[in-house]
Amino acid sequence: MPYPGRLYRLSFTAPEMQDVHVTLRPMSVGEALSYDEARMTPPTTREQLRSRTEDLAQRLADVVVEWDLLDAKGVAVPITQAGVMSLDDWVMSEIEKGMFQAYRGGSPLAQTPAPAGEAGIESSLPMTPLPEPTSA
Repeated sequence: MPYPGRLYRLSFTAPEMQDVHVTLRPMSVGEALSYDEARMTPPTTREQLRSRTEDLAQRLADVVVEWDLLDAKGVAVPITQAGVMSLDDWVMSEIEKGMFQAYRGGSPLAQTPAPAGEAGIESSLPMTPLPEPTSA
């Protein structure tokens, strides 16, 4: 029996991002641990900061299936490390927040076949942001 794939369509609360569509595949356990490790390891030099940022950009590009982000000239931003690195930092942060919300309880997309002549995802289940944890 084939492994059941899932996709997640992110929802954004930032007004500038409400019309943006980003679809992700899930991370494997190993990918998730490596991503968290890279995020949690504080860089001590500028070179380490650049290397860590490039590593996280590549890891993010690896899980994005599709997005409709355009640059300032209206050109589609490629789903590559360079494409992620070209985003404004707050945009990457919003995508990361949406990714973590989706992976920690978001609903996967309903997987239905596309009509003849069309490709892509047919529908999705709505997701709502998780409440922020409160400290005890």
